[in-house]
Amino acid sequence: MYKHFGGHTSSIFSLAVLSDRSLISGSSDKTIKIWNIKTGECIKTLEGINNRVRSLAVLHDGTLASGSDDETIKLWNTNWRLYPLIET
Repeated sequence: MYKHFGGHTSSIFSLAVLSDRSLISGSSDKTIKIWNIKTGECIKTLEGINNRVRSLAVLHDGTLASGSDDETIKLWNTNWRLYPLIET
């Protein structure tokens, strides 16, 4: 038995699982999607990435880190917004 999670418009390169058991997928369509693992429903689509998403990691505090072909790492807070840039 399997579930179908449809919604990306291009190849999926990365998957991660949150502590609430949501599934996260990163794609070459320049989006990250958060999925309800039980229903297969897309809960949220994260945008603002300039190239394909190659990697995802969930940090110990629940922050999501994404790496993409635009040569950036983006950090997403638990409200699914990008953390503000830190000037040094």
